[in-house]
Amino acid sequence: MLSSSPISLPQSNGRNLISFNSNQFPLKLSTQNYPTWRAQVLHVLRGHNLMGYVDKSLPPPPAFTQVGEENTTKEIANPDYEFWVCQDQLILAAIIASTNFSAMHVLSSATTLAHAWKKLKNIAEDLALSDNPVSSVDLIVYVLNDIGLEFRDIAAAI
Repeated sequence: MLSSSPISLPQSNGRNLISFNSNQFPLKLSTQNYPTWRAQVLHVLRGHNLMGYVDKSLPPPPAFTQVGEENTTKEIANPDYEFWVCQDQLILAAIIASTNFSAMHVLSSATTLAHAWKKLKNIAEDLALSDNPVSSVDLIVYVLNDIGLEFRDIAAAI
């Protein structure tokens, strides 16, 4: 039987990464349910004190740090940064997995959870809150506008 609890992954720095399973976000995001889906996700993230990854109140630490004495310092990878990136990507993966196929395309180019959340908010929240849920056509247009120039001809055909 699958556990409905998130998985805690120990790290060398003594902290634990939080990894979510499909039971954490049972409602898949569609063009009709953004407010409900959003509430589901936000409650889980708040419950695990992870909202800083969404609202940018927990920015990534510097990627490198100085170690050593005053005259013999060297720059090494910052383990706090590595932890931040790993946690952000685990949450992003869970969010992408909790969306339907159309929304996955919107999120596929997001590099951080905050970036993905902004993409979702830009198209879905404004329309859903105005009682005009996102149509499949709107979502396709948004996705096609976000692809690179190398796909311009294909996008025009669609």
